[in-house]
Amino acid sequence: MLSALMEGCMEIGRDVICGGATYNSSGATIIGLAEVVDSVTAIQQFVYNKGAKPGCMLGAIETNWKEPYAKLHALVQHSREKFGRESLMAKNNADWLMGFINQKFLERPHYRGGLYTTGYWTMTMHAGLGGITQAFPSGRKDGETFASGITPVSGSAPELTPCLNFVGDFDHLKITNGQALNIKYFPPTAKVPAFASTIEAYFRGNCTGKPGGLQVQFNIIDREMLKDMMQHPKNYPPLMVRVSGYTAYFQDLNPQMQQEIITRAEYDLVDGYEHRYQDVAPPGNLPEAMTRLKAGKFLKSLEDEATDALLKTLLGFMKLAFWWDPDFRRNNIEAFTGSYRFMDRGDKVNILVEFNKGEMKFSSKKPNPKADVDVIFTDSAAILKFLVGDFLVVLENLVLADSLLVWDLVHFNFGSGLRNFLVAQDKALKGFVRAFKKDVLKAMLHNEFQVIGSHDSLYKFGFMANHPIRGLLKLGNKFG
Repeated sequence: MLSALMEGCMEIGRDVICGGATYNSSGATIIGLAEVVDSVTAIQQFVYNKGAKPGCMLGAIETNWKEPYAKLHALVQHSREKFGRESLMAKNNADWLMGFINQKFLERPHYRGGLYTTGYWTMTMHAGLGGITQAFPSGRKDGETFASGITPVSGSAPELTPCLNFVGDFDHLKITNGQALNIKYFPPTAKVPAFASTIEAYFRGNCTGKPGGLQVQFNIIDREMLKDMMQHPKNYPPLMVRVSGYTAYFQDLNPQMQQEIITRAEYDLVDGYEHRYQDVAPPGNLPEAMTRLKAGKFLKSLEDEATDALLKTLLGFMKLAFWWDPDFRRNNIEAFTGSYRFMDRGDKVNILVEFNKGEMKFSSKKPNPKADVDVIFTDSAAILKFLVGDFLVVLENLVLADSLLVWDLVHFNFGSGLRNFLVAQDKALKGFVRAFKKDVLKAMLHNEFQVIGSHDSLYKFGFMANHPIRGLLKLGNKFG
């Protein structure tokens, strides 16, 4: 009966089992792609690029990332070199690994004489196999569920657009057995225009010749409702959810699979950021959703205040440097008149900077006069990322230096410990210098901020702002 329904078998009189079908391929599905890519990338970043010993990484895995590897675990977990992020290192490793897997399957014909095709959809196997698999160099611990299909690890790809771009750029010829990219949206943000535009952009590709996405599937549901449904299934009608390549009733899934769907990355279509999963009981007896909302607003207000304070501090330092260097002031700003407004789209941060006859002034939330140049960031988080994002790499290297020294001291490797510490410290100091060099054009192309007014005037401000920084670096070279 099966052969009768397959194209080619009746025409040549051969059973499907014996290779009679016109399309005589067999498909293999790969489980744990994102975790393996993140593991290879972590080894490349921390062992080969930053000097951690291979034995240190091996010890971390064998002890399930327990002490003395907690600091290294935090660095690996919070690294920006991850599957689904704007990471060239992770993307190159993913492309290499998928090409390697595809080639190895193509080299081995199956028993019917056809070829194997490679796919990345996992049904529920990613949960089952994750439960019996030990720790990975990616920071994954024993028994943790693998990411489904071709989806990034939950929490590792916090921005929606880079996540879709990362997966959409893969070579389709290496995914001939299909894929399952699972995306979850927070319901209040799933407005039809924004939802449609993300799908269109994902499948459209880009001007560099990339084909765009191959497949994507969605769950648009509140995580808190799923958590309550898991505990009280009889309180809810049957709910259909996308798993990984198929659809099932949430109440019928096993607890491990239910938990995997709950912990999947959940994106907000308004700002494009992930709502991180936090398995923490709320204080008191407030409803958890209300607690999360209040906590989010509180943290956002702190972020706005920190951004405003940081901008004022940097501008104050810039003003002091002009006073300290009268030659620079006389040659560059005495004849310069202009104004700049730095703000976010929500108007939580709004600072006006004015230059007039050699004097520099700045004030908060001054609506008038109109500035010559408006620099508008998406939000305060984008301002902080632009100002201090690169310093996180510096901090990472400093912490890594400390971790390497502790690890070697514990293992009585005093000479190599000091050497590794000095190498990591040197990388940190070089990174400190690079962190001052801001690529304004790149930031604009990535939609981190918008400029209204003359770009030449903006670069003039950048030149003036860099002057005190160059002075500091010269002073450091003189005494260092």
